[in-house]
Amino acid sequence: MKWIVIGTPSPFREHLINGLPEKDIVGVIFESAKDAQINFEINAAFEDKIYSKFIVEQNLKLKYYHTTNVNSLYCLELIKYLTSISFESVNIMLTGANKIKRNNLDKLNAMPNIKNIINVHMGDCFQYRGLDSNLWALYHRDFNSLGISIHYVENILDAGSRILHHRIDKPDSYADLIDRQIITTTKAITSVSNIFEQTDKPIVQTNDALGRYYGFMPAQLKQHLFQRYS
Repeated sequence: MKWIVIGTPSPFREHLINGLPEKDIVGVIFESAKDAQINFEINAAFEDKIYSKFIVEQNLKLKYYHTTNVNSLYCLELIKYLTSISFESVNIMLTGANKIKRNNLDKLNAMPNIKNIINVHMGDCFQYRGLDSNLWALYHRDFNSLGISIHYVENILDAGSRILHHRIDKPDSYADLIDRQIITTTKAITSVSNIFEQTDKPIVQTNDALGRYYGFMPAQLKQHLFQRYS
């Protein structure tokens, strides 16, 4: 089983990609822009130091591509090309990518070589959909909803059936949550890769709860959390 990874070039993204076997990655596509329009600051000053330990160099053995948006015509044609040069079925893994529009999702699902389209969600997708899910769970002191979910991609954001979910224990601090989140996500990606090596139809949980959607957490709230859990 081969993989195409699509996401944003966040400081820790390479660390997550290392969760997949290098030999099975057909290509990595990085988006340069997010769909979400915001008029407030989302990057807190202290975050760079927290994420710095997870920065790794790009694997020069992998093929990297760049697009403005996963919904662009260029990106769709690129995916079509990458699947065509693979001699095996291909899974698409989204990590931090924009929502794929309905018509484009239909086109991807119709491509003969694409087996599965899945999303890596840093949070419990049954309770917190959208962005910064674990931070919002921490904000609400909802420690039982801290975790990592990997689910199928459907038309409704973060509503697809869940393939796996790894819990994250209550953190000692804001930085501890980020550490556990990235480490747990990398392990979850390895786990889902192993699952698809063993079966085409893993046991899943349907997302009947359809939790609340959250957007980016403002930097001011992140600062509040940092102080609360320090």
